[in-house]
Amino acid sequence: MSGRFTIAAKSHDVAFQVDSYNRGRELTIDPVLAYSSYFGGPTYSSQITAMALNAAGDIYLTGWTLDPAFPITPGVFEPTCPYFPSNIVGGTNAYDCKFGAYESGSNGAFVSKISADGQTLLYSTFLGGAATGTNVDNIQIGNDYGTGIAVDSGDNAWVVGTTGSNTFPITPSTAFQQYCDPEAPPTLYTPVFGSYCGTTNNAVFLVQLNPTGTTELYGTFVNRCV
Repeated sequence: MSGRFTIAAKSHDVAFQVDSYNRGRELTIDPVLAYSSYFGGPTYSSQITAMALNAAGDIYLTGWTLDPAFPITPGVFEPTCPYFPSNIVGGTNAYDCKFGAYESGSNGAFVSKISADGQTLLYSTFLGGAATGTNVDNIQIGNDYGTGIAVDSGDNAWVVGTTGSNTFPITPSTAFQQYCDPEAPPTLYTPVFGSYCGTTNNAVFLVQLNPTGTTELYGTFVNRCV
């Protein structure tokens, strides 16, 4: 007798669906755990918020992390933690990691690809911009969150999320919207509660990464800061 998992269309409840069987006998369902794994850095919080599969069953993940030691593979689009400038509270130089090392750290997004058998990290990259200001509580801002992901027929990852960084990586020549706030171009150092991303406001982003995570094929802001 064969069986399978099923997801209810309206409630999204997970259940078991089995073929016809002798209902006069006890039915025992013993699902097999194919694999299970932790994923993240050793020190600070990380969260997976969305996943997708390609035709080969490879797993694409996105989310956010505060951990500068988050697992990253060589040669990817953004191999190092986004920074915050030295004039931001807690900074000691222009390339301090914007998250992890300080209580007031900002989140960075990530995109990762894992093989179908769960044994190999095919690529993993940070995705975000610099922390560009502080709020009235002197807390760094410029958070980046990956919130959704899809895979096209060419195995390119399409990632959406929110960002508070006006230096979030985009592709200027092709971007639908080059700036967080379309009324004016951003500046690197944003005034507290200014009109650009890097204040308490966030903008939506849309990014396309190639199958190996080494190139940003497309990146744009999508809406005005709200």
